[in-house]
Amino acid sequence: MKGFQLPQRVNAGATRIGQKVRFFHKKALWTVIKKESNWVVLEYRNIVKRVNYSFPLYQELFDNLQ
Repeated sequence: MKGFQLPQRVNAGATRIGQKVRFFHKKALWTVIKKESNWVVLEYRNIVKRVNYSFPLYQELFDNLQ
């Protein structure tokens, strides 16, 4: 299973509700639908993922759901 990373230009301060986020290994743009303390919740075609952005942006954040 591959993990995914937030793009370098996206961080906790820059991320806002409604923002589009593109992952390095995906061509799709995910939409930020919710923000929590250390998490950003993203949605793409009814797939929802919680991404922890408290780690360095190039560190693997978590594994993709299969």
